[in-house]
Amino acid sequence: MIKVTYNYEKNELTITGHAYSGKAGHDLICAGVSTLFYTLVKNAQKLEALKYGKIKEFKAETGEGKLLFKSKNKNVSAAVKNVFCSICVGFEMLAVEYPKNILYFLE
Repeated sequence: MIKVTYNYEKNELTITGHAYSGKAGHDLICAGVSTLFYTLVKNAQKLEALKYGKIKEFKAETGEGKLLFKSKNKNVSAAVKNVFCSICVGFEMLAVEYPKNILYFLE
């Protein structure tokens, strides 16, 4: 099972586990989670380029992912949280549709 945890206050997203809903390389739930995660990473890189803050931690390995973004200040914090929350809607949708394969937690 995949576990996705988003810490709202820290702008930290952590992913662990596998969906095991298909053969390796053909698992649609894993593909969906990976797509959402890498979309968030790309958005974080763009936010960093705009000087909205810094990526403090990034990890992407098989069965494990982590992204921690530190906002520059409170003025840009809402924009950063908007990006994270928008992507997390996708994780929520997957968790509702495939509860045996993915759990989503908001901290």
